[in-house]
Amino acid sequence: MIGALAALGGAEAQPAPPVPACRSILDASERLHCYDEEANFDFSAVISRELDCGRPRKVADVLKLLIRRSLIRSMAFHVADDVNYFALAKPEKVDGLTVIAVFGFDDSGQFPFVRSRGTASGPVFGVVTRDSQAELDAWRLRHSPALMIDDTGSSMKGAKDVACLRLAPVPAPASASGARRQAPAQTTRPAEDPFEAGLAPKLR
Repeated sequence: MIGALAALGGAEAQPAPPVPACRSILDASERLHCYDEEANFDFSAVISRELDCGRPRKVADVLKLLIRRSLIRSMAFHVADDVNYFALAKPEKVDGLTVIAVFGFDDSGQFPFVRSRGTASGPVFGVVTRDSQAELDAWRLRHSPALMIDDTGSSMKGAKDVACLRLAPVPAPASASGARRQAPAQTTRPAEDPFEAGLAPKLR
């Protein structure tokens, strides 16, 4: 279960000033990375990158960044097939597209996603919008025709989900081709019987 962010206690009459999220990170390199993200944060650029079907997803990193920026709460408001939905504090624009929520899931262990009884299709990140279908089609063609648009899986009425469900190329296909390259070494050996050669049924 995603834990709610703990509230900091106040000092006597006046509440203590909030501790900046980045300052609370113990690891020095992670803290510097956090400050860099805070200084250069651009919601439209961050979301556009995650919706680029030619790049691998960084779901946990993006959601943690949005939480630090107070754009979403740490608690998902809806979970469907392991996909966690997070409502934005206010609508945001992504190159003209009005985004009202984001959703995502991965098995990296870097974010405490709520699990459901369904089966997730792997790492996924997307946005929820109520823009018209015509606006969505035009936006998709400008960015990535591989983006999928469907009725939202959340409880937001009249909304659409926009996500890339196809992962960027990963080393797996290369290793598979490597296995194919090694296959001839095994098939060059003469078969010891007709069944192994595929010329006759197996005899008992």
